[in-house]
Amino acid sequence: ERGIPMMCFYGVGNHGGGPTKRTLQQIQKRMASDESLLFSSPEAYFKDAESCGKDLPVYRGDLQHHASGCYSTASALKRNNRKAENLLSNAEKLMTIAHAKLGLEYCGEKIQDAWKDVLFNQFHDVMGGCCIKDSIEDALLFYGEARSIGERVLNAAAQKLSWYVDTMKGLNLYRSKEHDWMLWGDRENGTPVVVFNPLSWEADMPVQISKLVSGVEDDEECPLPLQKIRGQQTNVDDKWNTLFIAKVPAFGYRLYWIFYESRREAKGFAPLKTTGPNVAENEYTHLEIDPGTGCIKSLFDKKRNTEIIRQGAVPEVIDISNCDTWAHGVFRFKEKIAEFGNARVEMIENGPVRTVIRAVSSYNRSELRQDYILYEGRPGVEVRVRLDWREQYKMLKLSFPVSVESPQATYEIPYGFLERTTDGEEQPGQSWVDLSGENG
Repeated sequence: ERGIPMMCFYGVGNHGGGPTKRTLQQIQKRMASDESLLFSSPEAYFKDAESCGKDLPVYRGDLQHHASGCYSTASALKRNNRKAENLLSNAEKLMTIAHAKLGLEYCGEKIQDAWKDVLFNQFHDVMGGCCIKDSIEDALLFYGEARSIGERVLNAAAQKLSWYVDTMKGLNLYRSKEHDWMLWGDRENGTPVVVFNPLSWEADMPVQISKLVSGVEDDEECPLPLQKIRGQQTNVDDKWNTLFIAKVPAFGYRLYWIFYESRREAKGFAPLKTTGPNVAENEYTHLEIDPGTGCIKSLFDKKRNTEIIRQGAVPEVIDISNCDTWAHGVFRFKEKIAEFGNARVEMIENGPVRTVIRAVSSYNRSELRQDYILYEGRPGVEVRVRLDWREQYKMLKLSFPVSVESPQATYEIPYGFLERTTDGEEQPGQSWVDLSGENG
């Protein structure tokens, strides 16, 4: 339209070559006869567009939606990207507090270098998984450097802050590895553990202690329920850890005490209610796993008296032989050819902190392991998934047929959220997706 400037990019494409001498010469030749043509920048363009006096249309929504396979391909890159983003954000928060309050060195250049590694990989061909194998290996090295920097900065800040937390109880405590080589605690008064919460809301967080202990107390000396769980280590008889739930204020910390030999008996902490190896419940949720398929047979919200899922979390095998790796121009993956089956279901944990039901199912030579975790005092179900995928030209989907009519889907986007239609098209969910509507 006349009176509105137009922005045009030039060069050899989006693969790093930039403009050639020939391109610049052609533009300069055209500029000699066209005064409206000039070299500029996006910032200058948008400023001119705003001041043109026209009623400009406003577009709200996704800018691109043409290669849905990019949402999940090269998943190692996406996993490392999210872990690096969260780690660097948390490291920066604690470092800033430790610097302002306690004079810890502010490692701004280190954090900036780490963010540059992460942001460089957010180039669309790397983050989308459209690059060659060598580029993926380079990107993973970049993420490794970023996460290593973040871990060191986070650890230094957490250590500095924890040193200024009063862990003496007004006593002259004696801590020595002679009492316990791992806990370094005072046998009578225990070992202090400082738990940080970088979130902006109070959180109930599972905390795993890499030692089997007999007691955990909060900062008000109240015994907490704890649970013996399998640790990562296998060292003769030393293979057990301890799990407890820490309630930590928003953007803060809380002090807990762990005891190798408990001085107080923890009473009234019974295991979660179960009626078989595939059924568990707490005050919020009743969960039942189908022993044949390994899928959710029923997920019942006890507070709202509503069954949320019937026969959910079904692992479906989708044929994608009709599209390329990144599914250009394919917006729905719906060619279902099989489901995982031959399930083995067992309850691998049941205590006062949580119940874990493990379902292992298979398809051809591929195996899927799903751990359904129900915590005491927490609504919802956590599911940890491990997949050994050995198929070609096939995709695995988890289908959740929720009991919702006229659903409204809201997805996380960077620093915000966006509502999208529920029409079966593939959508990126980022960290969370909310599906709301009337109970079906």
